[in-house]
Amino acid sequence: MSRPQISRADLLRLLALQPEVSLPAAAPLAGYQLEAVPPFAAKPAEVPDEEAGYETAPSSCKTLFPAGQFWHLRRREPLTGRRSAAELPGRLRQFRPLRAKELRLTANSALPRRRPDPAALPAAAAQFRPPPCRPAQAETAPPPQIPPAALALQLLRAGQQPAWLEPFFLRFFRTWFERKKDADLIRFARQVLELPPPGRQQDWQGCLYGIAHRDALRQGAAIPPQFQPEAALAGAAEPLPPSPWLLIQEGETMFLLNSPERDICLLRGSRIAALELTADLLLLRREDGRAETVPVRSGQPLFSLRGAEHFSLQTASEILHVHACVRPSWAALIGRNSRELFAELPWLGRSHRLYWQAPARSGEGRWASCHGPADTDQFGLSAYIGFYGRVMQRFRWLAPGRFLMGSPPDEPERETWGKETLHEVRLSKGFWLADTAVTQELWQFVMRGNPSKFQGRELPVDSVSWEDTQLFIERLNAMVPSLNIRLPTEAEWEYACRAGSASPFAFGSQITPEQANCNGAFPYHASTKGEFRRRTVPVKSLPANAWGFYEMHGNVWEWCQDWWQEDLGCDAALNPQGPDCGEFRAARGGSWFLGGKAVRSAARGRFSPDFRNDRIGFRIARDHELPTAAAVAPAPTELPEPPPPSFFRRIFSRS
Repeated sequence: MSRPQISRADLLRLLALQPEVSLPAAAPLAGYQLEAVPPFAAKPAEVPDEEAGYETAPSSCKTLFPAGQFWHLRRREPLTGRRSAAELPGRLRQFRPLRAKELRLTANSALPRRRPDPAALPAAAAQFRPPPCRPAQAETAPPPQIPPAALALQLLRAGQQPAWLEPFFLRFFRTWFERKKDADLIRFARQVLELPPPGRQQDWQGCLYGIAHRDALRQGAAIPPQFQPEAALAGAAEPLPPSPWLLIQEGETMFLLNSPERDICLLRGSRIAALELTADLLLLRREDGRAETVPVRSGQPLFSLRGAEHFSLQTASEILHVHACVRPSWAALIGRNSRELFAELPWLGRSHRLYWQAPARSGEGRWASCHGPADTDQFGLSAYIGFYGRVMQRFRWLAPGRFLMGSPPDEPERETWGKETLHEVRLSKGFWLADTAVTQELWQFVMRGNPSKFQGRELPVDSVSWEDTQLFIERLNAMVPSLNIRLPTEAEWEYACRAGSASPFAFGSQITPEQANCNGAFPYHASTKGEFRRRTVPVKSLPANAWGFYEMHGNVWEWCQDWWQEDLGCDAALNPQGPDCGEFRAARGGSWFLGGKAVRSAARGRFSPDFRNDRIGFRIARDHELPTAAAVAPAPTELPEPPPPSFFRRIFSRS
């Protein structure tokens, strides 16, 4: 994502720091005005960061946006392989347009208009024969006594649909696309729609509706559900020369702007998406399923967003799914500038900004960071701590949620006594958990030693007791201010291990040595035997679960914060922390030495706090630093006060 090196806000601050330049004089130089921006109707929340929530409007523009509800492009869906309304005129080129005499609606006396003779209709329709030289057209010369348009009306009144009827309507549509606004064509389409609908929905009926109600659809009317919206849109739309357009949000209204990318800073709203239009009508699908047309007019409001959660706009080549942006559980606040939506993530005492990256061609949008320790990938949000560019530990964000802890009674090879009792657990606060067990490289950097039996930088540290982990945590917290790491609780560990699954393993009902480092000689539930490695494997050498956590099944036991509790009970629990005291500490995940039964998501272990061997390691967690104040970024009422000049700036300014 390319970004300018210096923004107007930064230029304003630099100018305001000069002693000889006043703030009223610096604002026009940076392209700002000093008029107060009217606040939004809803009372905004207090935001500690003075610049995180807004961008001041340039002097040539109106207010960019209120800090109410923000919208973002969630997903783009290309129409490749689907029948597009804009491609209909091109597909009709193989058909010959209807001549004027073929569109006459006056039938001869042999076929009365009101009550046709059913026996005479098939005989008249049989006169249509496809020409031998052009079999793809499936059309014939009309009989001299009955125009094709009149015969089509007679057959539809009688409830008959011969094979030539669909090719006739395709010729009719070819005629319409070449002779727009023809009164005879509109009159014929209305007469066909007045007839009883056929038993099976036909594609040509939607296009006829678009022709018959062209004026209403071009003003933004709704399309009845019995007609295909894409076909109705094709009948009412006019072509546009391909050009870039922008979908803009201003307040609770959407509008389109025909503006090149270089003029993005002059927008009077906040950009949602860039798109290319080839027709002057769009198809709007609301969350209740209703479909309606949207006229394309630059700078004119399209529709109101009040009360809506999501909608989609369909162009000739793609579908844009736009959703109301809900503040992520990890974000301290959200806001928009003229280019993009952003969210503030607190991490290690600082605030880092992530921007909403809309999909360019297809796929899902995501939060992305231009720089800093936090970013998102296919697993979600993650952030890391690093030392000198070589020792790093990545944490993944786990949002608040609920899950079923333990194992159901019918799970094979579960513990028959109460320590795996199935019960509901709710975690009301999000937290961070390391995506791997603590490596020997990180342990040696912090503790200046390595107690592991299996030596290797990327191997998990082993032969550490629970008391050793507390000393490690104390020293690492002293090295990194505001880190505040700890061991995860049993509930947090199983929540991350399951990754939304309810099966014995995060990978399903079975597990293989290619998915977990365990004793393959004792497979789970009579499955085939596999490899027994007899030692630990490097972290991230086996597949991650659906949330991006590695080696949570097998490899090493992982210490938890809880004192051992024999029976977890069947009652629902909120943020369980375990007993206040005890003899043993809990451990989860199993190890390389044990079979498939002991590495299940619900399997539990217990050890004395001073016990250590080559099968025990740990991973670390930390609480979130989310402030309790702000949720969205407020619109400013005035420019922020510049910081006072530093001591060196005052010295150099005097000289």
